[in-house]
Amino acid sequence: MRPPRVDSRPIYSNPKGGRRFAAVSRISRASLKTLCWTCGTICAMLWTCCLILCLVAGSSQLSITEFVVPSSIEVGQNAELRCRYEILPGETEKGLFVKWWWTPAKGERKQLYQRMIGHPAQSTQHKLEMEIKENDTIVLQELQPNATGTYECEVSIIDEIRKHQDLIVYSQGTGPQLNISVEPDGPDEDDQEDIQIECEAEGVAPLPDLTVSVNGKEINTTETLEGPDDEGFYTVTSNSTLSKFDVDGFEIRCELFYANPNITHAEFITTEIYDSTGALTSTEMPEETTEMEASLDSLQHSPDCSYQVRSTCVLLLAVPMLTQLFVSPYISIFSM
Repeated sequence: MRPPRVDSRPIYSNPKGGRRFAAVSRISRASLKTLCWTCGTICAMLWTCCLILCLVAGSSQLSITEFVVPSSIEVGQNAELRCRYEILPGETEKGLFVKWWWTPAKGERKQLYQRMIGHPAQSTQHKLEMEIKENDTIVLQELQPNATGTYECEVSIIDEIRKHQDLIVYSQGTGPQLNISVEPDGPDEDDQEDIQIECEAEGVAPLPDLTVSVNGKEINTTETLEGPDDEGFYTVTSNSTLSKFDVDGFEIRCELFYANPNITHAEFITTEIYDSTGALTSTEMPEETTEMEASLDSLQHSPDCSYQVRSTCVLLLAVPMLTQLFVSPYISIFSM
């Protein structure tokens, strides 16, 4: 009998039983080498692609050389939007597109204008009235507040370039209107009539701020708001009630302004000096009575006459005036 065959290859344990030889281990290492080589090749290809993309981006065929959109414009005016481009020397405009886009303050993006090489320029929506000029310039006409939004120019051949700018259409409307009226005395510390101050602005846009000040100091107000309407206009009213003692003889100021710094405009301010004496003078009253009321009013505001003795001061001042008013006519009769 021949002796049993002895296999010279090393034997490794197999969890499932049986024997695994070194050949299996050698095949596994070869597969691992192939996998590593494949991964390296893929990484090199990705790196090359990234490098090419960077070079292409750095040498773009296009550049926008002039882009003009006003940041703000008054309602009813025209706005000229300009977009001029330049391509690299030796490049062709074949397949070139130029477009204008508009994204309203509240709404979806809309295309306004399009020009393709070989075709005439055209407007692509008619909500905004506009004129088309040379070099992809468009003129938006008689703008209303609802034309406020972001305007964007797009130029594309193979690659694409864009620029955008916000445009605000503003309106002072009627401007700040100041109304002052006398009201019955309310629940305050004095017994004088109250003054109702109302500052109102109609047909304004965008939403403005209204401030009311007395003698240079801003006062608290209650604000009511209406709008915006279909064209984007607001009506804003600010109200406040003060004692006549705190208002009489002082300057009352109402100012309208916009918080957005891109809106540049002249000052929208209305001022008035409240004078109770002047208000009484406008009615048909005897001259002596008018003078007496003016004297009484000046006495009430005098720092030398405190609140506790005010009634006594008024009485002492009123006696000679009343004497002159009622006694003087009889003296004139008897002296004839």
